[in-house]
Amino acid sequence: MDLSQTSILSFEIGDDCNLKKCHDKCPINYRKYVNDKKSIDVDLIVKSIKEAQDLNFNGYIAFHNYNEPLLHKNKLLEVIKRTRNGKFLLWTNGLLLDRNDMKKNEFLKKFNLICITCYDEKDRSFFEQIKQWHGAVEIYDWELDDRQDAYTRDYHNEIGCKRPLFELPIDFHGNVHLCCFDWNTTFEIGNITKNTLTEIVNSDVYQKLLKDTKHKLLNVDDCPEICKRCNVPWLRYTHYYDIYTG
Repeated sequence: MDLSQTSILSFEIGDDCNLKKCHDKCPINYRKYVNDKKSIDVDLIVKSIKEAQDLNFNGYIAFHNYNEPLLHKNKLLEVIKRTRNGKFLLWTNGLLLDRNDMKKNEFLKKFNLICITCYDEKDRSFFEQIKQWHGAVEIYDWELDDRQDAYTRDYHNEIGCKRPLFELPIDFHGNVHLCCFDWNTTFEIGNITKNTLTEIVNSDVYQKLLKDTKHKLLNVDDCPEICKRCNVPWLRYTHYYDIYTG
């Protein structure tokens, strides 16, 4: 199984967020990176994107995980400049966008789709302006969530999950994650600073993840430990962003 069904290939472009001080429960404040001796740079990201495309990936290239990508705007734009035939998704809290001079937000036109998380209703009117100006913008009203208990919650899941088909997330130090809920990388899949993305996708570990998405029920005897406690398994797979691919 290749990456032809994957909708998002996401890179954590940096390891910082402008909201971390007001969101003390965010994993960015207390996670411990696996294999943190190296970090991913533009060269490695571009190389990995090319490998993904060779594996039939045709989804969105994104730059989020537990970080704010606009803290690294120049790095984002360099990746876009050096990537051929890419569709780009920006997921941001939007607080670093310029509210006085829309011309300074012109770089947003390089993204095919923008998702803005609105944590404060007072910001919505500005985000609506961005939506009207850009076009392909989704605004989500979310609260600052708490995922500290992802590994300890008293919940027994028996449902199979299709999330690994949807997104392939890679953190700032190159670790490939099971999903965003495994924020502390308890289930190790691979690291693109050590092995190529092609090698990781073709590995027995990753291939098994993809095959397991075909099962409706979770194999509790042979699955990542965090999946047994997950209360948000993906029951079905949907290409959420296909509406903007034209």
